[in-house]
Amino acid sequence: MDVIIRAQKMAKKAHKGQKIKWSGLPYIIHPARVAMLVESLRATSRLSVTGDMVSAAWLHDVVEDSDLTVEDIRQEFGDDVALWVGELTNPVYDGLSRQERNEMDFARLAIASNEAKVIKLADRIDNLGGVLSCSSNEKALRYLEESRLLLEALGGAQERLESQLYRFIQIGLTEIG
Repeated sequence: MDVIIRAQKMAKKAHKGQKIKWSGLPYIIHPARVAMLVESLRATSRLSVTGDMVSAAWLHDVVEDSDLTVEDIRQEFGDDVALWVGELTNPVYDGLSRQERNEMDFARLAIASNEAKVIKLADRIDNLGGVLSCSSNEKALRYLEESRLLLEALGGAQERLESQLYRFIQIGLTEIG
């Protein structure tokens, strides 16, 4: 449990002052919801959800959004958390279109560890709710399609989260499309 509290503190410090793009709420709300969703799988999943996995959920965006590195994560939390955060960190793709970046990300995530895939599913579920409630129909439709393609790449990671993401995509397409 101590590892989760340390991850929460690191995430709060790394995201201090940052806001969620779609809502303007403090950014730390997002990793908190992702971590809670991953934590909720402990009792219902065949996947062994560990404190390290919940910690990685708290930290999944810190490398992209702060000065922290994967090596910083490794030194503080060990190899597993660093691996999963690294797998969830988008590389910089200078000069590529959004579609090209997504194709590369989805191919990279398709071969990621199952733990990273589960955290990514939780991340997308949380992001999807914000995008659908706060953006234009055109942006929301694009994000729904990208979410469908991501779901294909993450297939087989965790049935409950996959079903939840699929339902959100279908509801979004029905409401917007």
